[in-house]
Amino acid sequence: MENATKALIIAGAILVSILLVTMGITLLRGTGGIQGQQDDQMNEMTVESFNGQFKAAIGDNVTGDKVLDLIDKVDLKKRNDPDLDLTINYDGVDQNKIRSTSRYSVAVEKDDAGYINVITIGKPKRTSTGG
Repeated sequence: MENATKALIIAGAILVSILLVTMGITLLRGTGGIQGQQDDQMNEMTVESFNGQFKAAIGDNVTGDKVLDLIDKVDLKKRNDPDLDLTINYDGVDQNKIRSTSRYSVAVEKDDAGYINVITIGKPKRTSTGG
């Protein structure tokens, strides 16, 4: 009878151990999903932070001051990270003749991760004066 009691206690302990291991695995899987969501949010924040540096200079009627500031920001980023995939294309605009008082068109392209990787500066927008 004593042996039967010990066998039942051992069997109960084994069942409790299996239950605890199963619960642990379930919790770890759930935590992995949460970690994945946090990683995604961090990636989105990183992309937004990077792209946000250039947003003020994007549009069809951008002042030359903003364009010159944009060019400076890109140059600084490229100096700090020579492998950075970020280029500026000049569409009908001479890079050395950008005037702070003129207006320009600035468009961007993004890579697969959502980072701005191509900036295109176009011809100044002409505004007609009434009279």
